[in-house]
Order: sequence, then C-alpha cells, then structure tokens
Amino acid sequence: MKKILFLLFGVALMSLMSCTKIDNWDAPDCTFTGTIYDSYTNQPLLASQNDWQIRIWERSWTGHPEGATNYQDLRIKQDGTYQNTKLFEGRYDMLPYDGPFWPMDTVKNVQLSKGKTTVQDFTVTPYLQIIDFRHEIGTNNFGTEAAPIVRPSVTFYCKIRAPRTDGLPNLRYLQAFLSLTVFCGNGDNSYINVSEYTSGSDGSRGRLDFNRSWADEQRANGLDPNSDTTKEYKIGPLQVKNGYTYYIRMGANVNTGSNRYHYTPIEKISIP
Repeated sequence: MKKILFLLFGVALMSLMSCTKIDNWDAPDCTFTGTIYDSYTNQPLLASQNDWQIRIWERSWTGHPEGATNYQDLRIKQDGTYQNTKLFEGRYDMLPYDGPFWPMDTVKNVQLSKGKTTVQDFTVTPYLQIIDFRHEIGTNNFGTEAAPIVRPSVTFYCKIRAPRTDGLPNLRYLQAFLSLTVFCGNGDNSYINVSEYTSGSDGSRGRLDFNRSWADEQRANGLDPNSDTTKEYKIGPLQVKNGYTYYIRMGANVNTGSNRYHYTPIEKISIP
C-alpha cells in the first residue's frame, strides 16, 4: 500500500514540475489602428458599435506556406475607427469586411513591428448615403378619437442617395433609431429598448420597408429611375417620454451580406 502511495505521490510531483516551465514567448504588444473613409465624402464612414469589422490574416507565420489560415476580426467603432493593441509582430493581410459598401481588394503585407503602432486607413465605396436628415419634436394623439392619448413625439425625415446605381442590390429598409444611450444604432438594439414609448401614431415600428430595386422605388414615386436621390421620406410621429434625453439617427440598407446599415450622425434631443 505504501508503495502505491509513494508511486502516486511521485507522479503528482512530476506533473507539478512539468508545469513550471517558463513561457519564453513575449506578450503581444503591437497595435493596429486606423479609420475607414467614405470615398464620396472623404469623411469617416459611420457605423453602429461593433457592427462590422476589419478582417486580418497573419502571413508571416512559418507553420504554413501562406501564413496563418485563421483570421481575426478588428471591430469598427461608431465613429468609423478601429484599434487593437494586443497583436503579434508580423505581416498581415487586411480587408474591411461585411460592411455597407461595395467589395474591395485585400490590402496585403502590412507590417506590424514589435512595440509599435501601425496606422492603416481604408477608403470604401458605400452603397448608399442618407442626406438631409432632420427631425421635429411635437405632440400627437396616440390613442383614438374617442379616447385620445396625447403625448410628445419625434418625427424623422431624410432622403437617400445612391451615387452608384448600376448593380446596386435591392433597397431593404429605412429605419429610425432612438436610444437612451449614445450607442444608437442597429447593433445597440436601442429601438426595442424603448418600444413602450416609440410606437408610431399609425401603428408602425419606425421603419419603412422597400424590398425592391432602386429603379422601381424611383418609378413608384414618379422620379427618373436613373436619378441618384430619392424623395424625402418621413417616419413617425413616434411616441417618446416627457423629461427624457434621447439619441437619434436614421439608417438604411440594401439586401446584401448581413444587411448592414448606412447611418446619419447621432443627434441628441431633450423632450420637455
């Protein structure tokens, strides 16, 4: 019995000793950062928090002739920037991925150096632009004529522009976003969070459904199908709550990939 106990103790001791080997790999200390620009405006392409990403592949890894085959994703912030401070030194291929823009070529062999920051900007061509965004704060009846419920409201207005209509995927939605936080957009699910106070006076959920081509949408509104700008759209009035501060924006998308939205800047409003 004692021999068995000594044997078990020896095995356990050797296991512990095998775990004391020193890790001689340095922690990742390289940084990728940059901005994604709209080719039409030369301004950052606005997003929702963590809505889409920069996809990267390490190509300097020696375990495979093309480098690491697995990818990493660097998430895009609302302001169209990205940053990751914990990457390993090496060469990387990079591609803005799954966003609301026409596909682009991969940028190859971007070098990350130990302890350094590498700035890599990208310029993409968006499918759409939302222009002339404005809003109106007022009051509306959200009940019936027999039992009126008069409450404050917000009405959204905008136009949509498609600088490139040839081959444009079908229009999908135009959405009004309303949030109690600055993280306003589809990724925040903010519209649902305040749904008790945001039903439209017409029973809508704050969204216009298109589900048709650009040319068909223009024809339906009596416009030239080749025109690059739509009529002015209206969403609302949407019910809101007295004494609250909201963050609002509008988004539109086309039927492609993950149907990511194009956004207006976020505006802050206060309801008396």
